[in-house]
Amino acid sequence: MKSKYKTYNNASIVPLFCGTDQGTAFFVDKDLLLTARHVLADAEDNGDTVTIEIDNTSYFCNIVWEGDTTNLIDLAILKCRDYVCPAPLRLLALPSDRKDIDLTICGYPYANGGGRNQFEIPISPTANVTGREYDVISAPETLLSFVSYKGLSGSP
Repeated sequence: MKSKYKTYNNASIVPLFCGTDQGTAFFVDKDLLLTARHVLADAEDNGDTVTIEIDNTSYFCNIVWEGDTTNLIDLAILKCRDYVCPAPLRLLALPSDRKDIDLTICGYPYANGGGRNQFEIPISPTANVTGREYDVISAPETLLSFVSYKGLSGSP
């Protein structure tokens, strides 16, 4: 079945590799990236290197800061050693009631493209919730041809 998600090409959003794990990271400054902390588990456990890939070239990254697992902060900041991003993403502040705002995940899903192609996946907030670590439940607009979230961890 052909994917309904369109390929996307934003040089600020890159595939991330760490041991056997893979995810997505995005530049928030010329040499700083934001990603999901759990993608870096092999670096912590086995000392594996962290790399990003841009135009078929791998670049090493250092872990600058990691969120606290006790407080469920699944974020990490990386510093890219030998690449400077010409146009990092600007972080967006959203209103507290996001139920009617459509969003897009841009990342490198393993199931669609083997983690080497960037896809844009529209999502829609479906409900506001309280009493949890999160405040909005969201879902892809369609689940057809999208069988796994692997590779999207860390996506903006």
